[in-house]
Amino acid sequence: MNPNTITLKDKKIKIFTETNREDLGISQSVKIYQHPINTVLKANIRQLSADETNADNADQNSEYLVIVVNHRILPDSFFVEFRGSTYKSDGIDKFEFYKGEIKFRAHRVNSKEYDVVEYKEWS
Repeated sequence: MNPNTITLKDKKIKIFTETNREDLGISQSVKIYQHPINTVLKANIRQLSADETNADNADQNSEYLVIVVNHRILPDSFFVEFRGSTYKSDGIDKFEFYKGEIKFRAHRVNSKEYDVVEYKEWS
């Protein structure tokens, strides 16, 4: 891929982390979006091809995605909401898109309910 090429980012996603918090002896599950409320990230998303998955998972389906976003600070482990489904990041390729774009893979997980939802400012 040409490093001067910019990938079209026409899909809307939300990125969040999760944690548990003790408050007055009560454990709460907390969902923390990595961006302000009422905002989304633009991304390029494609389904992994059967050649890109290992032999055990070679059934081409929408469980595995490759996602590209503009460069930003992302946590090591996070979740992505896309079209009503939740995906868990499988690692970020920080080398290939150094200070340009960030590419990562994600797999579908079951959505959860959270006790508290918080939003961060852009970083």
